[in-house]
Amino acid sequence: MAAPPTTSASSGSPPEEPILIPDHLDGVAYLYGHPLLNSLSPPLHQTVYNALGLNWTQIPLSSVCGTSATYPPPYTRSPPIDKFLASIRANPKFVGSSVTMPWKVAIMPHLDDLTEDARQAGACNTIFRDPAGRYVGTNTDCIGIREALLQNSPNPAAFRGRPALIVGGGGTARTAIYVLRKWLGASRIYIVNRDRAENARRRSAPATSCGLFLGCEPARRSPQGVILEMCYHPVPWTEIADMASSAGWKVILGSEALIWQGLEQARLWTGQDVVAVPGVVDRVKEVVNNAIAERSQTKPKIFHVLFNSSMRKSWYLLIYAPGRVYSSWRTRRQTSRTVQPTTQPHILNGSRVWILGWVGGRH
Repeated sequence: MAAPPTTSASSGSPPEEPILIPDHLDGVAYLYGHPLLNSLSPPLHQTVYNALGLNWTQIPLSSVCGTSATYPPPYTRSPPIDKFLASIRANPKFVGSSVTMPWKVAIMPHLDDLTEDARQAGACNTIFRDPAGRYVGTNTDCIGIREALLQNSPNPAAFRGRPALIVGGGGTARTAIYVLRKWLGASRIYIVNRDRAENARRRSAPATSCGLFLGCEPARRSPQGVILEMCYHPVPWTEIADMASSAGWKVILGSEALIWQGLEQARLWTGQDVVAVPGVVDRVKEVVNNAIAERSQTKPKIFHVLFNSSMRKSWYLLIYAPGRVYSSWRTRRQTSRTVQPTTQPHILNGSRVWILGWVGGRH
């Protein structure tokens, strides 16, 4: 077992969460990052381990609201990268780790190797040990986005050759660009994000998540799309999901991406094709969706987002990354302007990508 949490020398800084190695477990995974209040990763993985008969668990390495069993308020923060990696390298029970903010990019140069998915997406959300014993970083968010769309869309083949729209910026949007380019064959990728002045005015607004729309053509109807609304906290059915559904779009909840990326992590850590194990996927979905539903009963809708009928005619795919972007756009009706992208050439290579200042009009 690890020592009790130690308080940082800097005044007001919360203590570090101890890196526990429980004696009674055969294997331990970690969830590395902070804050972790809303993470559903531990119950997701515990469901898989129980189904496989494994005496394993996943331990979160920070807390923000009293969820830590090891320290009362003011709660804890995750240990620094060097301390975390030294601990897992010396831990014979270590099976893998989820990595979340603020470490998804910072941890990459400290690992023994990176998969192509991690390099192209520009972020690592998973650490696993390969057969040679190396500590490898990968990005299972790619698999989560891909499988959420492919498993739940009425006609995934119709996505190929259609344009896509990403609203917002950040790591999830960057990962989605990679998915669109590698697996879904988007003809063009449009990115909508606020400029620096808008960011400065709204810096206090909470950053949240990403979502995605893909195209299909139902019979007897004009072309519609599919939206993957990545936000599932505090409520899974957001305003944009409601408007998209009313406009005839197929809505896929963000919990689907969470589930499929977690199942890919479990495959890497257990060495088993967990998706093929009877009942595992259904049980994981039940646990995750029940947890989200329980939260949602006490949480109000807070998203004010953009979706209008002109988008039905303009876009087949929308990756929606809400956060610091939307309320000021509700009254704008200008035609979208385009500029050449330069920010992430390694993930844009081979794709036709435009950065948009706002949404409206047709292309």
